[in-house]
Amino acid sequence: MKTLLITLDFLPNRGGISNYYFNIFKNFPKNELVVLTNVKGEEEKNIIRRDLNFGIFHFFETLKQIKKIVSDEKIEQIIVGNILPIGKYAYFIKKSLKINYYIFIHGLDIKLAQSKTIKKFITKKILDNARIVFANSKSTKSIIKTKTPIEILYPGVNENFKNIGEEKKLEILKKYNLENKKIILTVGRIIKRKNHELIIKTINELRNEFENLLYLIAGTGDNLEHLKNIAKDNKNIIFLGDVTDQELPYLYSICDIFAMISHETKNDTEGFGIVYLEAALFKKPSLAANSGGAKEAVIDNVSGLLINNESLEELKNAIRKLLTDNNLREKLGENAYTRTIDNFTWEKITHKLIKKLNA
Repeated sequence: MKTLLITLDFLPNRGGISNYYFNIFKNFPKNELVVLTNVKGEEEKNIIRRDLNFGIFHFFETLKQIKKIVSDEKIEQIIVGNILPIGKYAYFIKKSLKINYYIFIHGLDIKLAQSKTIKKFITKKILDNARIVFANSKSTKSIIKTKTPIEILYPGVNENFKNIGEEKKLEILKKYNLENKKIILTVGRIIKRKNHELIIKTINELRNEFENLLYLIAGTGDNLEHLKNIAKDNKNIIFLGDVTDQELPYLYSICDIFAMISHETKNDTEGFGIVYLEAALFKKPSLAANSGGAKEAVIDNVSGLLINNESLEELKNAIRKLLTDNNLREKLGENAYTRTIDNFTWEKITHKLIKKLNA
């Protein structure tokens, strides 16, 4: 069945959700999926980029444009990439054209959609009229309120992400002076929820115990200056800024441990965490919080270690354990790699999605 994916998140915009939809598109059978997005970028077959206005005062104008695309492309079903505002259009198209729609939920989107009374009402209508709701983890599924069947569809990774060159790797090592260091890496937006602060405080306490220890922080965000203030003159902590997609895999390959100890806020949560899978492709164990979707991305004592996201002592002990026990670190890294290849490649994830759409 020919399918239309409507999303506000798509490449070249960066981020886990943009990559999620791009990789589903790339792994779909040829010409069976059309993407409609307002993200500007390079034109490509079956990717329709339109400057659509999803504001309330332009609702009927935008609905008309989407209906025309549905007609022109002979669309038989719709995938909603963002429950609000996209879900409203899919709801009305179903009512008028009798075309089923499916909804993807990632975590932050459903929390925001259920944050206010009017949004809750609209969200419930959209969810209850969908054919299937796809949640990116069991954790996300647990906060979705609907009578519609909910299926778990985890994010995936590209196997070729791990294909790197040794010459370039040596360049990165020299660029950041990383030779003969024990490296902990965090990749992601620098926002309060990602809880970089806990790791920084831990590194501050461990720097005398492990003289060759470095903590690399890749990313930017509104919490950056606060973190730099906490790190102060600690030379064991390096802020890398906005790392390019080309450089990112080399950082995973160079690190010894990947760490992201997120905590939940009122309107946001770690739905899953693709970064844990990316680290796993390089056989790196992860340190993650025993909460939210992270505990599904990282299995405690199998592919990494889970800790209380408020406990500095637990994090210190976990870092000590992995840095001093090479066999354990390598074993968890191997397990992480095998688990990821067996369960989380985009080819496998997209195949599962297509089966559900065609059932």
